[in-house]
Amino acid sequence: MNDLFEHSQLISLIFLIFIISISVIYYKSRKSSKWLKLAKSLDKIWIRLFWILTAVFWIEAVTIAYIFIKEFK
Repeated sequence: MNDLFEHSQLISLIFLIFIISISVIYYKSRKSSKWLKLAKSLDKIWIRLFWILTAVFWIEAVTIAYIFIKEFK
């Protein structure tokens, strides 16, 4: 568990860099068609990633609820 907390700042930094780079691409897509193509392909990736993360969240929530019910029963 300590490893997770040690690496959480690194993971947060990586996500921050990722979000900033995506924001820059979307900003540049307003001015150039080359960047617009990249932004459109990123939209598809974002939608897929959103659905995957939503599914993972619900699977994790159900698993934790099952463990708590089993533990305290």
